[in-house]
Amino acid sequence: MTTLRQALALRSWRAVRLLAGPAGEAATAALRRVELIADVRAPVPTDLQGALLAVAGEIDRDDWHLDVLIRRTAAGGAAGLLIAGTGPIGTAATVVADRLAVTILGTDDPIAGAVALRVHLAQPELERARWVTAVADAVEGAGDTVDAVVTGAAAVLDRSIWLVDSGGNVVVGPTSHPPDPPESAELAAVLAAPESATVGWVLHEVATDHPRGAYLMLRRREHDELAPARAALSVLAVAIAGRLAVQRLSSERDARQRMSLLAELLQPGGPVDPQLPRRMLEQGWRLDGYHEGIRIDVPAAADPVALRPEVLRAFADAGVPAQVVEQGAGWAAWCTFADLPAPKQREAHASAVRRVQWLLRARLPTVMGVGSLQPGAEGLVRSLGEAGDAAKIAATRTAGGHLVQVDRLGLSQLLLAWTRTETFGPAASSLLTPLQDEPALLATLSAYLEAQSSIAETAAILGVHRNTVTARISKAVELLGIDLGDPDERLAVQLACRSVLAQR
Repeated sequence: MTTLRQALALRSWRAVRLLAGPAGEAATAALRRVELIADVRAPVPTDLQGALLAVAGEIDRDDWHLDVLIRRTAAGGAAGLLIAGTGPIGTAATVVADRLAVTILGTDDPIAGAVALRVHLAQPELERARWVTAVADAVEGAGDTVDAVVTGAAAVLDRSIWLVDSGGNVVVGPTSHPPDPPESAELAAVLAAPESATVGWVLHEVATDHPRGAYLMLRRREHDELAPARAALSVLAVAIAGRLAVQRLSSERDARQRMSLLAELLQPGGPVDPQLPRRMLEQGWRLDGYHEGIRIDVPAAADPVALRPEVLRAFADAGVPAQVVEQGAGWAAWCTFADLPAPKQREAHASAVRRVQWLLRARLPTVMGVGSLQPGAEGLVRSLGEAGDAAKIAATRTAGGHLVQVDRLGLSQLLLAWTRTETFGPAASSLLTPLQDEPALLATLSAYLEAQSSIAETAAILGVHRNTVTARISKAVELLGIDLGDPDERLAVQLACRSVLAQR
């Protein structure tokens, strides 16, 4: 938006002078267009809202027609009046202009002044067209992937652009300086920002079935107008939505193939198709070696096909190579080892799998069961079955982060059964009496012991900061007067926590 005061500061208006009416801070009328008439006697448009009325012909400063023109300018709601000449106007005209708050401007060439202002006022639309055209050309020349479209648009605009979900997680875009995740209220405010809003970025919603919603985020520069950026993002959003729809169809087709192949492998009596090994090899699945099945469950409302990339990302971030297949309300996954791993390697792998669950739980309410290592195709089927059973148990195991590993399940279940006896129950309650009014301390202590004294894992399970876990453990140890470094005391406290929590 340009005001009269801003127009007077334009280089192209250096020859324009203020003759009468509001000036300085008072000259704040918004200019949107220029109306040009031939002379002082020419008909004046009745609707002059947001307009500067320019008179091309010479005007007698003392002519009463000038007074009439000023009144008509005010009646039409014009922002100001531009006339020929820079000399002072008559006293009567000055009084009328001041009383009606009409700014009178003068220049030696009013036609040139009107044209210069029209060019300036058209700049936002020209800039908007430049941004939109640049993005449209980039989209047309980009590849079929969303990454290529976003990267191409960012390159032609020379701006950083991200595709993010509603939590601020970067889906596509530069990772060196990702945007700060906006709060939900801030996100809504930016999406609804008026053209005059002063914000650090521009957001535009992308029409998609992404489970967390998707938005384009462009980092603005200091002098970037909001309207061109929003128009460019609207074009980019349509292109992305189209490519996402194509990708969705491709993902659903691939998912059906994976699910069908897995169903054949798991069917009772074993696979009947002699080509199954070849088809599995084409999918990148191995039948030889040792397999560890993993079952991941999510609420029924979740979309396993749409969420599979997040699951794959969690496995990749945790450094766990795995096959992931949509199955029911979740996924069947498995890891394959060429040879039986050594104990240290198995322990490191188990920790990495637990990290997969922490990463997933940070975004989704997942439940995970992990089967035992089994050899060959039949072993894979058995391990996946174990993982499914373990996942059912994990659904109620909040202290373990809703994760159960079959290799540890036998002893765990045996000890848990023992802690529920009439003899152990009262003793456990007595041991933990100092924590009976401190549920947060009890929950943290239990999770800490189940997580093998890992502060980071406990923090991930409880969704709190590691410093909070450390402080709670210190306070719980102080209240109980125990030494967690003593194996006997540690086991007693762990069993007591299980017993007390199982009774609630």
